[in-house]
Amino acid sequence: MHLLYSDDRQEARQTAMLKDGSFSFAYVPAGNYILRITDAQDAAPASPPSDSAPSSGADPGASPQTAPGVHKYMDKEMPLDVQGDIDDVHVTLVEPPPPPQANQ
Repeated sequence: MHLLYSDDRQEARQTAMLKDGSFSFAYVPAGNYILRITDAQDAAPASPPSDSAPSSGADPGASPQTAPGVHKYMDKEMPLDVQGDIDDVHVTLVEPPPPPQANQ
């Protein structure tokens, strides 16, 4: 995550987002900034086993539970007016659209 000066877009601060989605910038003077989020991602939950899967003595040919994947999100920028300590800045990130399918 980057905090940019709004007038020249130069980087004022940089920090990492924690696993819980929180972040913090220390010692930010009052002013107008741009909050830039890049390369955001989180773990996708594993798929639950299907109801038809055997509960014991699993079939060796059956596919295992899907391993967790990674959700990647589009980069985002938003204006941020700092006039003192700020708590609870919420940024909604969206997943990129799926790649277009090739015509056959």
